[in-house]
Amino acid sequence: MAKQQKQHQATPVVPNFRDIDKEAAARAQAALAGGRQDPLKVPKGTKSSVDKKGIERWRWVEQATVIEAYRSVTKSGLLDVTVIIKVRQSENAGSRVFGHFYLNMGAQVPENHVGMNERSNGAIISLLTVTGFMPAGGELRGSLLDKMFPPKGQPGTSSPLNNKVLMANIVQALEPQKDQKTGKVMLDAEGEEILERRDGLESFLPVVGAVEADDDDEDADEDEDDEEEAPAPAPVAPAKSRRK
Repeated sequence: MAKQQKQHQATPVVPNFRDIDKEAAARAQAALAGGRQDPLKVPKGTKSSVDKKGIERWRWVEQATVIEAYRSVTKSGLLDVTVIIKVRQSENAGSRVFGHFYLNMGAQVPENHVGMNERSNGAIISLLTVTGFMPAGGELRGSLLDKMFPPKGQPGTSSPLNNKVLMANIVQALEPQKDQKTGKVMLDAEGEEILERRDGLESFLPVVGAVEADDDDEDADEDEDDEEEAPAPAPVAPAKSRRK
């Protein structure tokens, strides 16, 4: 009779936790939030406009605090200058708004990107002006911009713009929601376009008597936005369907 061999199951090894530094903690919070939140409340009396593509937009001004400012590169090679602000309306404890300002840094800029570059540079200059970092002579050196917008996720770096208080020109759009993987417009069960409200930034204004905010915010420096070829608001709202 063959001896039965005893099968010993190894006891699983439970790993120890590792330290999580401040930057990693912020990234983890961003991953959980996924860049999505309830949209800002449009102030009463704010009129909307509809562009040629049928997208409705509302524009107004909010006092805000800069949370993060950094740069990265999109899949198509555009420089993505990102500014994240926190807006505290009476209805909430603070909502994040992502501003993406795209720049084509090629030696020869395509004609359809010239206007995009100008709008993005104008927004960046308005930000530096209201925060006191714009040089008096009006010339902007690349070294200064590198300092203001460090590479995304680089350990031990932070922008001098962090915690600056300013007025932000907000734009909220009601537009079709796109699948983040395919880029296709999402439809509901009845074949109707699913719409979402998206908050974004257009430019910045000074606040009289503005002071720096307390450095007690651990908000995200990540965003789950799809890549865009021109500045676009960040996704914020649960979707709803367009009804004809």
